[in-house]
Amino acid sequence: MTTINKTRRSKAASNRLIVATTAATAILSACSTNPLSLATSAISGAESAAGPAPVPKTVNTKDSKARIALILPLAGMGPQAVIAKGMKQAAELALFEHNSEKIQLIFKDDYGTPDGARVAVQQALAEGAEVILGPLTAATVPAVSQVVKSRNIPVIAFSNDAAVAGNDVYLLSFLAQQETQRVVSYAGSLGKRRFAALIPTTAYGDAVEKTFRAAVAAAGGVVVASERYPLDANRMLDPVQRVLAATSAGDVDALFVPGGEDVLSLMGPQLAYANFNPQKVKLLGTGAWDTAAIARQPAFLGGWFAGASMTGFAGFAERFKKTFGTQPPRLSSLSYDAMNMVITMAAEQGPNRFLAPSMTRAGGFVGVDGIVRFTAGGLAERGLAVNEVGMAGPRLIDPAPGVLGPVQLSSVAPVL
Repeated sequence: MTTINKTRRSKAASNRLIVATTAATAILSACSTNPLSLATSAISGAESAAGPAPVPKTVNTKDSKARIALILPLAGMGPQAVIAKGMKQAAELALFEHNSEKIQLIFKDDYGTPDGARVAVQQALAEGAEVILGPLTAATVPAVSQVVKSRNIPVIAFSNDAAVAGNDVYLLSFLAQQETQRVVSYAGSLGKRRFAALIPTTAYGDAVEKTFRAAVAAAGGVVVASERYPLDANRMLDPVQRVLAATSAGDVDALFVPGGEDVLSLMGPQLAYANFNPQKVKLLGTGAWDTAAIARQPAFLGGWFAGASMTGFAGFAERFKKTFGTQPPRLSSLSYDAMNMVITMAAEQGPNRFLAPSMTRAGGFVGVDGIVRFTAGGLAERGLAVNEVGMAGPRLIDPAPGVLGPVQLSSVAPVL
C-alpha cells in the first residue's frame, strides 16, 4: 500500500495517519447493514461506542480454528471511522468468500487512541488471537507492538509511517517513498531530466523529500528547483511562485507535487493562477493522488502518479458494492488483502504458520493491490503501476512489474 489506504487525506497527514493519503474516498462508504450472515457467525468482539470493555478472561483455544484479530477505530461518524467501517466490511468479505469454518475473526475497536489500542489487543490476545490485523494509524501501532512484544504474535498494520515497522510489526500500506521512486524512475525513462518539486511541510513531505532527490539522481536527472511550503493558501504563495518561475522559464521537464486532497485543494488554484502549462511540464505525484477530487483540479489532468494497479481494485469494488450496497473506501483493499494473506497462512497449519518465515516468504503474495512481500524490517515491497490522471478517473500507462527482485510473479502464492 503505507495511505496509501491512506486521504483518501485533510489535516490527517500532520497527524501521521494513513488516512492522510485517501481522506476523500472515506465518504464513499456511508452507513450500510451487514448482509454476511455466514461470515458473521464466525465473528466475535464488542464494538460499543461506550468505550473499551474490560479485558476478558482467557478463552479455551484448543480447537483447530485460527483466530485473527482486526483492530480498527470504528467508533464515531468521522472520515476515519467511515474508512474503518469499510475496512471491517472488506475483511468480512474475504472471510465470506473463503467460507472457512476454521477461521475466527475477532473485531476490536481501538477508538483511535493508543490506550484504546492497548486494551483492544489485550482483549484479542485473551481471546486467543494468533495474528493482529491493524491498527490503522501510526499513533496506535506502537501501543499494540508493546503488548505483543516477545509473544511471537505478528501484527499486520495499516499505517504508512515506516518508523513504526519492525519487531513483528509489518506494514501492508503503500509507502510514499516507493511511490516517489517509481514515478520519478518512469519519468526519467521517458527522457525527463530536469526536475522541480513542491513538497508540503508535513510528515508526509518529510518522508518523500530525500527519496525524491535520490530517485532523480538515479534517473540521471538534476533537481533544478525545490521548495517546502505550509498547507496554508497565503503562506504557500511565495515558495510556489519561486518554483513556478523556474517552470515558466523552460528550465523544468517535470514537477513533483506529492500529497493528497489537502495538497490538491490548495495547489490546484495556485497552479491555475500562475498559468501553469501541464503540456510543457509533466506533473508527478504519489498514490495520494488516487482520489476522485483530483479530477476537479484541471492543472493535474494528464499528470502521472505511482500506486496500485486499478484493475485489481475495480473487481474488488464490484464485489464489495454487490455485497454491501456502497462503494468501498480505497483503503479497504488493505484489510481485504491482509485477511486473505493470513487465511492463506492459516491453511498451512503448524505452530509457525504466522511467524516471520511465513510473513517474509520470498514469493510474497498477490492481492487486490498487486504483488507484495514483507521485508525482515516489516516494510511492504510492492510492484507499483504508473497511472495518468483523467476526467473519468486514473488511466493505467505503465503496468506494475511482475517481478520483485529475483522473484517471478508465477512463483508467488496467490491469495485471491
